Amino acid sequence: MGIPEYEAKRYEGKVKDGNILLSVHTEDSDERDRAKQILEAGGAEDISFTSESSVPKADKASEVR
Repeated sequence: MGIPEYEAKRYEGKVKDGNILLSVHTEDSDERDRAKQILEAGGAEDISFTSESSVPKADKASEVR
């Protein structure tokens, strides 16, 4: 899932303890900040975020049809 193994183990333990793991994908930092505000307003704890590498868009000439 693109997260370090130590974080995955921590999340696994929390889920096994009955907690909920929620992943939100956003297009930019404004959306990320808004998602964080919504989660905090709902009582979420342990909110973290990471950025991912962007994937280059396929060139029209190289698309498989």
